[in-house]
Amino acid sequence: MLQEPGVASQLPPAGAKPSPEAQLPAGKGVLITGCQAEETSADACPSGDPNQAFGALTNALTTAIAQFRETYPDKNVSARTVVHAVRESLNKARFAQNPCLECDAAGADAGFVVG
Repeated sequence: MLQEPGVASQLPPAGAKPSPEAQLPAGKGVLITGCQAEETSADACPSGDPNQAFGALTNALTTAIAQFRETYPDKNVSARTVVHAVRESLNKARFAQNPCLECDAAGADAGFVVG
């Protein structure tokens, strides 16, 4: 729920692209989505306790970043490389979701995990 009064009136309608002045300029943002538009982003609950559930994407992302930092402590790893590792991890764990990388080519190849 939105906490600030009037915020909802400032948002574009669902599915509408924000106006150009409300958009980030090229090269200013990177978004990793949990899944494609027609998919559902899964939660995982290996312990069986719903209070300990976590997002499958969040877990795969934090695990991949930790592995990259350990393996390549002095190197930058691109967002593109991180998303590929996350997709492989989710696929291996049998999650039916495909995270997407939303940014321009420069953002995809820039350092995301900085050594």
